[in-house]
Amino acid sequence: MTALPLFAAPRRAVSLLPSHSEIVVAVGASDNLVGVSDAERPTDFEKVPRVGGLSPRWEVLVALAPDVILADSAHERFRPDFDRFNLPVKFYPATHAKSIEDVFKIIKDVAETMDRRGEGEELLLRLRRELVALEASAPAGPPPLAFFEIWAQPLQGVAPGSLQGHLLERAGFDNIVPDTRTEMPLISAEWVAAQKPEIIFHTGLSSPAGIAARAGWKKIPAVKNNNVVLLDADLFSRAGPRVVEALAALRRVRLGENLK
Repeated sequence: MTALPLFAAPRRAVSLLPSHSEIVVAVGASDNLVGVSDAERPTDFEKVPRVGGLSPRWEVLVALAPDVILADSAHERFRPDFDRFNLPVKFYPATHAKSIEDVFKIIKDVAETMDRRGEGEELLLRLRRELVALEASAPAGPPPLAFFEIWAQPLQGVAPGSLQGHLLERAGFDNIVPDTRTEMPLISAEWVAAQKPEIIFHTGLSSPAGIAARAGWKKIPAVKNNNVVLLDADLFSRAGPRVVEALAALRRVRLGENLK
């Protein structure tokens, strides 16, 4: 990895993940972003060049001459290319964050890289206060059985070892997906039906009608009782400063509020 000089505060930063971009914005360094991921929403960073995503476009990165590239741990396979083009890069394990504390660590590290340590500390203090307030009272009753569908075709759920699984259980749900080697295992529709989840979360890759139409799913308690809840896909796919907001969304459902 090409290292930054210890005294250098990045003035030209590239973000290869939307979650990294959200952190940069949250610590007040958005003016330093000269390149962002193709995965950003079209209305975000409209005037900032797109530089690729999980597969960077090297010619664009080189032309931008960044002081630092904020990458994911998944980009480490490109380490020889970063070195070959003399591109300064930092890797953060956003796509493999497993808990809120993991996300807080990424926020701290990105803030320090952007020379915004104070702003990062203030952000984390606010997030921790929000987290304490959110968890001040536990939901009553036993945790409902829940299935969080992260992908529709092929069908995938979130395991306890994923960030989404962590949020699900921390919000007071009993995840029907067991702990597995993978964070988002492939699952059969028949198996889900057999587990009889009381609530199903999804991010819009299937419609409630499409979910109900699956073989055997009309008998699932979540479907019978109209407890199929749509969640914001960005909110639940980004290991960034909105992670407590994601937990709050699940907690509201746990307390009986309808987010559909």
